Amino acid sequence: MKKNTVGFLVIVVIILGLFCLITFEQEPYTGQAGRVNENTGHYPVIVMTYNSNSQPYEETFYQEPQRVIAVWQSSIETMLALGLEDKIVAALGLPDEVYLKSEYREAYRKIPYRDFRLFKCETALTMDPDFIITCWSSAFSKRGLGRTDFWHERHVNTYVSEMPSHLVPYRTIAEEYRFIRDLGKIFHVESRAEQVIGNIQREIDYVLEKVDPERKPQVMIIQFMGSKIKNWGANSLQADIVTTLNGQLRLPTDTFIGAEHLIELDPEIIFVVGTEWEYHNLGNLATKVLDDRALQSMKAVKQHRVYVLPLYAVNYSATRLDEGIRRVAEGMYPDLYSASQ
Repeated sequence: MKKNTVGFLVIVVIILGLFCLITFEQEPYTGQAGRVNENTGHYPVIVMTYNSNSQPYEETFYQEPQRVIAVWQSSIETMLALGLEDKIVAALGLPDEVYLKSEYREAYRKIPYRDFRLFKCETALTMDPDFIITCWSSAFSKRGLGRTDFWHERHVNTYVSEMPSHLVPYRTIAEEYRFIRDLGKIFHVESRAEQVIGNIQREIDYVLEKVDPERKPQVMIIQFMGSKIKNWGANSLQADIVTTLNGQLRLPTDTFIGAEHLIELDPEIIFVVGTEWEYHNLGNLATKVLDDRALQSMKAVKQHRVYVLPLYAVNYSATRLDEGIRRVAEGMYPDLYSASQ
């Protein structure tokens, strides 16, 4: 009997896996048309997003989603900030709840399924989602959660906040606002969305009111990738934060650089981006620069103006953007916040 049961379960998993690997041609999509339409007067809601082919399209919601799979911290935390934790059936891609704002942690614990690892399409199917949201389009792959067209065939809405670089070369604060507003519209919590955006904008306004507009701190934003050093250029959200706060990039190009080039550019301030795999030890990233003997002649090293930016605060950060702005402002203008306290 046990053998028969095990055999049946194996067959079910294989069948689900095959469904996930099937690729459909992208057809015009009408959202949740196959589900019960409980139109409250607010719906349908239409937002613009992207599919697995990096093509923009309009996603239509005929009702408020009730069973959401949220992928990566930006999606999870924005849902929590909007008070939508009861809509989430699975939260994927968060290393640990300690990296959430403290006020969201209790709500996060109530989510039925939580894991740093992304599960496969066949597992997602068993959760019967009606909406899957992610900030990285790579989540919607045949070997991952499944392609967007796969889910659309099943009347499941999808949303990707990452914008294809060939269509939208710059990630900006305005785009983070658009993402927050889109979720506000989808779940009919527009006032909450505007509150989140208002908090972020107040942080920006505070800085710009206090700093000298003629002062242009010279900044570089780098990230260690193995033995390489990546320079985050003007097309990144990190860079938009810097320039919005009146800073200037020493190297606007998104590229890899060597230590010699870094020394030659000699910025006043260096920001080092730390990824989710480095959150547990972010301080080491600044030390890596400050203790490097080859970099001791640099102004930023001499003056200890090397600061770490966790990825969640400066890249597809959405509701954590206020923290990213403050971290950048504190690095660029060290006396700004201490003077107000």
